[in-house]
Amino acid sequence: MAKNFQKSEVKKAIKNSGGYITNVAKKLNCDWHTAKRYIDKHDLSEDLIAEDEQLNDLTEMKLMENIRNNDTTSIIFRLKTKGKNRGYIEKHQVDHTTKGKSLNEKQFDFSQLSKEEKKQYKDLLLKMKPEEDE
Repeated sequence: MAKNFQKSEVKKAIKNSGGYITNVAKKLNCDWHTAKRYIDKHDLSEDLIAEDEQLNDLTEMKLMENIRNNDTTSIIFRLKTKGKNRGYIEKHQVDHTTKGKSLNEKQFDFSQLSKEEKKQYKDLLLKMKPEEDE
């Protein structure tokens, strides 16, 4: 027989759950869907969100503690996530242009190529073309 969880039971289970429904379900000794149903039934979603925010605050405090202790990994993480507006971001800029201009066939004047150059160009294109299955 399914247990009917009271609001106070669900609220107590949410406490120190980190905002994870799985943890609430474990504390209530039920499955995830049952815990979610009772959280919704008792209108406790805000409590679950508050638990998640509390865990975020704790995590950020630990991160700041690590930064104060000169932990390089924590410093890099902070700069990559919160320092983006100051230029601390990993990005790979690949320039596929020629002197700032887009590289496309319209920019090439093939009429100026010799027959030998045209043949070399054609051979190169054929080498780059994927082989078709026979």
